[in-house]
Amino acid sequence: MLFFKISNPGNRDVIVNLPQLRLSNGYNVFLPDMQSNVNFPCKVTDGSCIYAWYPIHALQADLIKQGMKGSIEIQGIIEDQTNVTYKAKRKLTLDLV
Repeated sequence: MLFFKISNPGNRDVIVNLPQLRLSNGYNVFLPDMQSNVNFPCKVTDGSCIYAWYPIHALQADLIKQGMKGSIEIQGIIEDQTNVTYKAKRKLTLDLV
């Protein structure tokens, strides 16, 4: 399972859109079937967090269907309503076999 925790450590509310993945080849992947404890777009109040998740095997299958193979790095990203992009602190490597 690919798990997202979106937190707002700031001191004002922010509205965020559906999380995405940035691939090492520069493409962004939208996951419209992503599950979450909220509906997107969503307000994240200061000091709070929200969660979203997606089956990693489904992501791997989709990327393979698109013709990708080998290993690829992915990084979670999310945009707020002012089009500011926030990136996950860590990147993950997916093996597409």
